Amino acid sequence: MQNNIVKKQSISISSTYFFQKIKNYFSPKFTDINGQKVIKKFPWLALFSWIFVPLAIILLIIAIKPDFQLSRYFWKSLSHFFDTKVNAHIGSAIRTPLDTFILSLQLLWKTIAFSILGTILGILISIPIALLSSKNFIKSPLIYGPFRAIMSIIRAIPPVVFVYIFFLLLSKELSATISIALFVSTLMTKWLYEDLDTYDVKSYYGVQAIGNGKFVAFKNSIFPYLTKRIFSYGFYSFEMVVRFAAILGIVGISTIGELLQDYSDSQNTFSHMSIVIWVLIAFMIMLELINFLVRKYFLEKTPKHPKIDDKLPYNEQLKQLKKQKPKTYIWKISLAIVIIALIIAASFQVDWSLANSIKLSQFKIGIKNLFHPDWSIFNNPGTNPIILGFDALWLAIASSILGLGLALVIGLFASKNIMGIWTALPFKFIIIIFRAIPPFTFAALFLLLSKDSRIFAGT
Repeated sequence: MQNNIVKKQSISISSTYFFQKIKNYFSPKFTDINGQKVIKKFPWLALFSWIFVPLAIILLIIAIKPDFQLSRYFWKSLSHFFDTKVNAHIGSAIRTPLDTFILSLQLLWKTIAFSILGTILGILISIPIALLSSKNFIKSPLIYGPFRAIMSIIRAIPPVVFVYIFFLLLSKELSATISIALFVSTLMTKWLYEDLDTYDVKSYYGVQAIGNGKFVAFKNSIFPYLTKRIFSYGFYSFEMVVRFAAILGIVGISTIGELLQDYSDSQNTFSHMSIVIWVLIAFMIMLELINFLVRKYFLEKTPKHPKIDDKLPYNEQLKQLKKQKPKTYIWKISLAIVIIALIIAASFQVDWSLANSIKLSQFKIGIKNLFHPDWSIFNNPGTNPIILGFDALWLAIASSILGLGLALVIGLFASKNIMGIWTALPFKFIIIIFRAIPPFTFAALFLLLSKDSRIFAGT
């Protein structure tokens, strides 16, 4: 019996020692380095990362269901992009490659016209709202809070929804312009007030401290900084809305996207789709070049240090200084003339009339139905918003992870500081090509790859 008691005690001590050893393994370690105690904690984050990241990837793969069943058909279909002498049959009409090229230029100009007017209007709306949303300038959360909330709500609504709403109130072109303006204003507002929140306002208050008013202080300290940001974000927004405007064909607004939709239905018209895509790519390259020139000669231009002969009289030195004064006003005037000319030219592409009585009556019915949801859509798995929402969530997560990986690789190779200018140029060109093609065109092409998984095609 005594042996049993001793045996139990030894088992108890062993188990206690075993559990204490495990506890000590996960507890912080104290290391004495040069008389200083350094705490080394157990790498819980790394452990959970190694466990949950692979698990999350597996779950994502299960959710999006990668599908390469039609890979041969996909590559065979892409080969039709190079059939340069094939005519396209759209309904009863026959279009030659030259017809498609000319039509692409015409519809691209219409797309650009909507985008110019919408972008400039969106920028003008965003500037005062961004200032009212900035914590740096508006100290009361009762003012900046509601402005931020309203713009966040508007930004959450897909722009196509606004196109549908305005389409029943305004002309087709005007509804496109207003929808683009709303889209740009929400993005620009967020970017600008986030920049203004991190802006050092000491110079702004310093100018006021020496007796100047708020307007003079804003003009001298904040406006130059804000101008650079507006141009930078404005160019990026304009590029985005050109691609967004391409999908406006779904509500009957003629844009270059209408051609892409026409030519995505059949392999025989893929060569004509490639013509439209190359027109878009050429425009994006031109836009990239304009962006570079504006940055170099307007936004980031630093004046050279003036050379003055100290031996000359003061008046002669002053004349030398005036002669070497930077001629930035020439660039400013030139840029203003170009923008005004583009606005005037674009305005001729827009029908400024309101919708007819039939559309207005449809709008009244639509607004009424907007506040009386049809709950029966939840009964059908194909239209259930919750199921479709989760599909969209998996798609967004998977595509973001995949896109981030591609961006890191291509972005590094496209950096002239890392790879050199001649290695970087081809990768910059690849980025421009990907950015020029509207997302719905990619979706239409990748649907040829997947037989059963539309989510995979979307990803």
